[in-house]
Amino acid sequence: MAKITFSNYEQLKPEEREYAQKQINYFLEKNNPLIKEVDTLDISLAEKRRRLGKFGLSEINLKIVCSYGVFHSNSSNWNKKKALKKALDKLEKQIRKKR
Repeated sequence: MAKITFSNYEQLKPEEREYAQKQINYFLEKNNPLIKEVDTLDISLAEKRRRLGKFGLSEINLKIVCSYGVFHSNSSNWNKKKALKKALDKLEKQIRKKR
């Protein structure tokens, strides 16, 4: 079983949290044949401030440690859902390329 850590999870809205859980579970389920033994999956959310002190650009950083090595991915977007989806897609491409 993979150990999943999500830093700054509390910054997500409830619908964004639900979306994140679904996407992460789908990613692990879909790529299970490629990455059989997942040690950890680290997800971190960083937000850049705009001029008026409001949060704006969201950056998602992913790191997965599995039996085939360590893979990193990141993505930035104004929408947290799109940033997470893009980062997971990049991570999947790296894993498929390595295998």
